[in-house]
Amino acid sequence: GCVGTPVELEFDLISPVAAPDVVGYGTLSDQDGTNTIAFCAEQDINLYVAPGVGYDSTYNAVYYLDAVGGVGFSIAYYDTVFYGIAGAPGLTSDDTLYIAIDNGICEGPRRQVILDFQEPDSLVVTNSSPVNCGPSSITYTSNLGVSSAGAYTYTWAPSSALDVTTGNAVVATVNQTVNVSVTATDATGFCTVTEFSPVSVYGFPVVVPTALNDSICPGGQSTLSSNTSSSGFTIQSTGYSPTPGSTITTIVSNSVINPAFPTVSLDDGVWTGIPIGFTYNFLGNDYTTVGIGTNGNIQFGPTYSTSYTPTFGALAPNNFIALFWCDLNLNTGNGPNSIRYWTSGTAPNRVFSVSIAAGRFGTAGALQVSGQIDLFETTGLAVANIQEMDASAFDNVIVGCENVDGTIGSAAPGRTDDTWSVSTPEAWQFIPPVNYSFSWLPTSAINGVANTSTVIAQPTAYTNYQLIVTDNNTGCDNSLN
Repeated sequence: GCVGTPVELEFDLISPVAAPDVVGYGTLSDQDGTNTIAFCAEQDINLYVAPGVGYDSTYNAVYYLDAVGGVGFSIAYYDTVFYGIAGAPGLTSDDTLYIAIDNGICEGPRRQVILDFQEPDSLVVTNSSPVNCGPSSITYTSNLGVSSAGAYTYTWAPSSALDVTTGNAVVATVNQTVNVSVTATDATGFCTVTEFSPVSVYGFPVVVPTALNDSICPGGQSTLSSNTSSSGFTIQSTGYSPTPGSTITTIVSNSVINPAFPTVSLDDGVWTGIPIGFTYNFLGNDYTTVGIGTNGNIQFGPTYSTSYTPTFGALAPNNFIALFWCDLNLNTGNGPNSIRYWTSGTAPNRVFSVSIAAGRFGTAGALQVSGQIDLFETTGLAVANIQEMDASAFDNVIVGCENVDGTIGSAAPGRTDDTWSVSTPEAWQFIPPVNYSFSWLPTSAINGVANTSTVIAQPTAYTNYQLIVTDNNTGCDNSLN
């Protein structure tokens, strides 16, 4: 056999970069730590690698959740990484990360980084009048206070509703619901914690009961009236004001379905079991989940429709809110699109929101729609905020809502055909019926039932009657008026 000419090869031996030093600080507890980062109260953490000897600008830091193996997140070593839970919530316990330096050829050993959570001293917030019932034409006041075992200073918001914004006590003066917050900070700025205490205002009539005859003979009768009447379902135009969100869940974006959700048709599909985040009373029934349809609607079940031609009345589909129910297409080639949802606010005034943007069927994305549905806790109010609507002769567009058996609800005026469009944003309020319950006392001096708007009084002696009227939607009664 033949032996070729030997070839000499030279190799450069490049050593892995040593485990880095990692600097971090909390978004609230703004105090740096190296390799062990202490933070106080729920928050997210900012991390970056400290420059090391011989580091090159091409080096990357690789962040791992595991000491060995796993899939890392790679970024230029000098860039800051934001670590926490997606959305508004932050870290609420200890955690550990592992970071290595990649020099472009090999990856060095991993540095263990300890995230040291420290529980803050809790706040006790008092609120003298958390629920106020009556017209918005008058003002309501509530005294709020805060205390804690911690040596905190306190800052309150919003300033527009408060007499002062610092100290242990404030007075809120409101004519609509305000979510008052108090932020406690220690002397070093390391511990910061915020609590919320809503001062709620719910509409309620002034109750003035009357007697047909206020003087009667022994054994006689008189009709007592509450002078308070229930109201029916109404739709009215309102100002465009979609509720913003921070912890947002995306179901579909630009024709790509989030892997966390089942695959449905992007032409005529619906995702069910979407959590509202609170119990929402829709036209008399309580729900904790909804279905979100690709054709511009949400549905409360128990059956769900993928139709693009809704109707009102007993025939299906029922139990829906139509932001702009029409034939939409979220498939590729039909323009930008998205469906997102979130829950915001503080109980009992939270808001569940669904944002929908899509192209109309058969237009290759040339005709677009976009808007947002907001559902309001306690009041049962729903608002359809329409940002854009391009008219199409292909099919009608319906804005409206309907209850589970088709007996309550209707379309918004002028929003049921194929001719309308929106270039200036608009909004529609769907106001549920207000049903009152009545309780007359003493029942022993009532002839017949004592729980209706009008009753028959039949006293045997001089008697003072008491009436409690309760709004079954908000829980307001005239004792709070």
